[in-house]
Amino acid sequence: MFRSALLRAVFIGAATAALSFTPACSSDSSPPASAPSLPAVVYVGDATQAELELVLAAPGDSWPWAGGHFESPAAGAVLSAAEPSEFTWHADATDSGLAGAPDQPQMIYLLVFASPSHANLLRVFTTSNSYTPDAATWQTLLDAREPITLSLTTATFEGAQLTADGGPHRGQKLTFTIE
Repeated sequence: MFRSALLRAVFIGAATAALSFTPACSSDSSPPASAPSLPAVVYVGDATQAELELVLAAPGDSWPWAGGHFESPAAGAVLSAAEPSEFTWHADATDSGLAGAPDQPQMIYLLVFASPSHANLLRVFTTSNSYTPDAATWQTLLDAREPITLSLTTATFEGAQLTADGGPHRGQKLTFTIE
């Protein structure tokens, strides 16, 4: 029991440090005034901050088939700086564990773009299985001027809650450059 609680505390601490995110404890969803400035998160589709907070607070696992893998770009790819590239991925759905639940399970994906100098260069939280940065966001990636590692985490929600086997599941990581 103690070991399980300790492992959960260590994982949550590591995930919080790695993603530089501290969920707000107040009744509104904005961070307290004394909180450090957080890197922006791009929300796409129906993904919400409340769901992101649940994903970041839950213990994750390395379950590659549920966590997902990238279809494009390929690991080690050199992307053209001329225009934003599309990132696509696939993850298998997990069992909801909620027989007869009124809401259909929804998969949500967390993409974290990082470089050696910036642990949170860009974070995208989306209900889509593809993402193409807009021009300003693409410029953020271009400005890194070093290899970028992209990680994929998948979570399955039913309503406003993670399902029993909903993760979060850490999937593939890949590294690419932009020239």
